[in-house]
Amino acid sequence: MSKDSSTKAQAADVASDPRPRTIFGIDSHARTTTVCALVVATGETETRTFRGNDYAAMSAWMAGFPRPARGVYEAGCTGFVPARLLSSGDVAVVPIAPSKMPTSSESRTRKNDRNDAARLARLALAGELREVWVPSEEVEGLRDLMHAIDDLRGQRTRAYQRVLGLLCRHGVVWEERTPKGRLKKAWGAEFWRWLRAVELADPASQAALLAAIRAAESAREQYDEVLRRARELAAASSLAGAIEALQCLKCVSFVTALAFCAEVGDFSRFGSGRKVTSWLGLAPSESSSALSTRLGAITRCGCQLLRSLLVEGAWAATRCSPASAKACPASVDPRVRERARTLSQRLCEHRRSLVARGVAPRKANAATAAELGRFMLFLGREQQRLEAAAAA
Repeated sequence: MSKDSSTKAQAADVASDPRPRTIFGIDSHARTTTVCALVVATGETETRTFRGNDYAAMSAWMAGFPRPARGVYEAGCTGFVPARLLSSGDVAVVPIAPSKMPTSSESRTRKNDRNDAARLARLALAGELREVWVPSEEVEGLRDLMHAIDDLRGQRTRAYQRVLGLLCRHGVVWEERTPKGRLKKAWGAEFWRWLRAVELADPASQAALLAAIRAAESAREQYDEVLRRARELAAASSLAGAIEALQCLKCVSFVTALAFCAEVGDFSRFGSGRKVTSWLGLAPSESSSALSTRLGAITRCGCQLLRSLLVEGAWAATRCSPASAKACPASVDPRVRERARTLSQRLCEHRRSLVARGVAPRKANAATAAELGRFMLFLGREQQRLEAAAAA
């Protein structure tokens, strides 16, 4: 049976289902967009290519097919713009996860825009695609801001390392110590005064040092400014309550809370802690067959930035005291505050128990990060539930 006839047979089987009457496979790029319309009742297809940002022409063309209709495109460089601009009335356009798409030799050897759009339409008709949740513009803006913070933090770190590396090559090292003999932390006010007073013997090296110091100062100022702006915008957003509530947990800073809330958006999206662990990429990979079950390293899927922040927080759990209370914002509900205290104690005790049982530190840390993600989901869900009850 040919590909077209098999598609028509499949379409005839589902024609009586309450599914869309037209499926649009959208191969979206920055400069061109190819749309394949698959009519479910007949299995016929029609393909057309548009300018990448001419969404008005796409909507007008898509309106000429039977409705209700459904469109899918791979989540990528075009973000959520196609989903927002092409969805209207009884036409729903959603992004799908490219990593979850079935692949074949044909999809790899005969790849072009028309074939990709047609394949998306056929897979959507068969129900083989995994949808990506479309956040609001406010939540997407917080995500962009969070990635900007991470980029500027990386720039600041590299600028600091260039200064320290240059000084080390010339035998200049920060050695100021506290009265108890401990080395004072670098990059504080006293360190900056010492740094500006350093004089290297060679004029060229001194000029290079001054340039590196100016770059470090600029990077620090940019990071501090975007972090200050992020605090203002987070406080004015709909996720303000959840961001404050998550900061009541040990090992969770403002940046971690902001990143988690921006990526999750709606805490009711996940029905269980297992799902959020898998979404974070902190679940173990599996290679099982018959009676053999083999678990491997974590999958590392999902948002790499959020996973890194959770892992950093989990390392901090090794230095936390379960008994000490963490200061929480005064606006947080006392019930959420008490729940955060209980969860923090469980997190620190669990981390210590894993190490006491002989679990390797990196494995114990991955398990702690996964549990921290589950606790954050539960606490954010509780905060949103209380906010909904208060609004009602």
